[in-house]
Amino acid sequence: ENQDLEAELADSRNENQDLEAELAGSRNESQASLQASLVDRDGLRMELEASRQEAAEAVLEHVEAQRHRQLEVERADRRLKDLEAELAGSRNESQASLQASLVDRDGLRMELEASRQEAAEAVL
Repeated sequence: ENQDLEAELADSRNENQDLEAELAGSRNESQASLQASLVDRDGLRMELEASRQEAAEAVLEHVEAQRHRQLEVERADRRLKDLEAELAGSRNESQASLQASLVDRDGLRMELEASRQEAAEAVL
């Protein structure tokens, strides 16, 4: 009976290690997704700045080009706002996923502790 309990405890520990590895992977995926979203946002801001500078240079060179470049900047601003909204949604999803992973981790820890407690009580 003691060997059975020790085997059950070992299985419980292995299962806990598997769950902790899965949680770590989920956390890493969430973090990577969030990091990618932040990098995308910074890249879009740099692209917008470059677009605005091009428009300013075109204004100095040609009055006709001013109207054309102004339309480009407005489109770029609309696109940036659309992308920023998309980025905010992505960030919210990543945060929710991370929060769910943390909740799952805490639940797994509680299950593990209960399992350990049961095993300890069974051994005693």
